[in-house]
Amino acid sequence: MTDNLVLDYSTNGFYEYQSNIDDPSFENPKYATDEGLPIEELAQCPYCRVPARLVLNEGYRRRWGPEPRSRVRYGSRSGLAQVRACSCGWWSSTDVYRLDWEYPEIGHCLSGYEYRMARLRAFEPTALDAPIEALVSYVAKHPDVLREVAPTKLENLVGETLGRELDCEVEHCGRSGDGGVDLFVMDGESKLLVQVKRRATPRAESVSTVRELLGSTLLKGGKRSALVTTAPKFSADAEIAARTAVELGLVQEFRLVDFPRFVDILGILESEAEHHPWSKYAVPLLGPNRPESTIHASLYLDPD
Repeated sequence: MTDNLVLDYSTNGFYEYQSNIDDPSFENPKYATDEGLPIEELAQCPYCRVPARLVLNEGYRRRWGPEPRSRVRYGSRSGLAQVRACSCGWWSSTDVYRLDWEYPEIGHCLSGYEYRMARLRAFEPTALDAPIEALVSYVAKHPDVLREVAPTKLENLVGETLGRELDCEVEHCGRSGDGGVDLFVMDGESKLLVQVKRRATPRAESVSTVRELLGSTLLKGGKRSALVTTAPKFSADAEIAARTAVELGLVQEFRLVDFPRFVDILGILESEAEHHPWSKYAVPLLGPNRPESTIHASLYLDPD
């Protein structure tokens, strides 16, 4: 795989094979679907050509019923879900399940396999449609690309980063006539007003940008500001102006984040992050929203 592309594994292909419980082919199928996907391919990353590591092995059982306006009285789904993942981000999942439900006259059961595999998508770092989470990870390893990312995409990237750092919601408001504010960071009950500047030259960020954001903050009734720039540093006058605004009580906080500081924040967040692209897509029945009736669960993640 190339090193100059943003790689994303957040989309997936879904395959399903269902059979009556007495179908002998269900016990040991050779293929996941009629399209002929060999099951052994689910255990090996197709991009790195190495065995994928088992990262989740969980049994579950979910009950439901009676259903309104339905002849079904009660039903249940039970099975074993497994997820394998590669260090590059690719993953696959299998869900071997059994469905049982009761009609007024008879009972019925059905068994099946569900398979999901990550689909690799590659984007240029400057592409407007590059997924923001994948772009954040890429920029953490290739920070110089920050100066090439489109302004709107850079604002989204900064918003994602600050949202992770402060563990809060971020509202993107950057557009023509935005009054000098690109992001609202909802940090508790207070709001942090953020302006993002992309600079292609190595010149220091000037004091005029600080004054512009300070004026916008006061006009909007804000008390906290942050100026994020791809410039290598802030000028001495810019630092003095931000500090003076706080000392005079004009604002409670005026945060200055230059290129080296932003790269440091990205690096820290990426080193602490646990990336599991499969957690959103792999097994719908599992994860943080799984039913309370799920039983005999065993989730394990190998830190290596």
